[in-house]
Amino acid sequence: MMNLQAIVNYLESNLVQEDVNQAAILLTLLENGGRATKQNLIESMMPYNPHMQLYFEHSLARVMTLHLAEQAMFTYDEVNQHYFLNSSMEDTFLIEQAIRLLHEHLNQWRNGQEAHRSDQVIVSEVLGKLVRDNIPAIIREDGRVPLVERVSGQDLQAKLYEKLTEEHLELLLRPNLDEIADVMEVLIGIGKMMGYSETEILQARQTRRDQRGSFDEGFVLTSVVRPK
Repeated sequence: MMNLQAIVNYLESNLVQEDVNQAAILLTLLENGGRATKQNLIESMMPYNPHMQLYFEHSLARVMTLHLAEQAMFTYDEVNQHYFLNSSMEDTFLIEQAIRLLHEHLNQWRNGQEAHRSDQVIVSEVLGKLVRDNIPAIIREDGRVPLVERVSGQDLQAKLYEKLTEEHLELLLRPNLDEIADVMEVLIGIGKMMGYSETEILQARQTRRDQRGSFDEGFVLTSVVRPK
């Protein structure tokens, strides 16, 4: 059985920034008493790889087989379909130390992704989707050649509604100011398709706010009672 100190040593010496899947898996095991289902571990990787379930399963198999298994860190119970960390979970100090190291690692990975996000255009994720007007020029500046087609009328409106769904999901996965701005830009684009200027849209928002309020108080309507 591998002791917790060996896991801490591994985290301090062998885990590199790109090993986000390993970090997510180990953190889930440590925070759940040393055991987790296959689905638990797949879900632990989802915030860092929000794509297909098949990809998660492939990543899980690869990380478990090629990396963590080499360190003899886990055992898989095929009958109960659980992964078990090959370590005693009695030393709470070392558990807390390992969890702290893993949180630091994942935060560094997130910060690195955020720092480079504005400079990256991931073509595989945007093909066939509506993109901001400057994206083709950004791709050219990067030495690549974008092939684009322009849509208008009902086709543009359909693409904007599709984009709204996409940006809403992005906001749920990565709640930050940039994602809020993206959602607002799409909404303004939809408004313009309906014949409203950006000024009119923002004014209508203010009018609705003045008349009906905002959502700052967090009221949730549970029932309405008519007095007798």
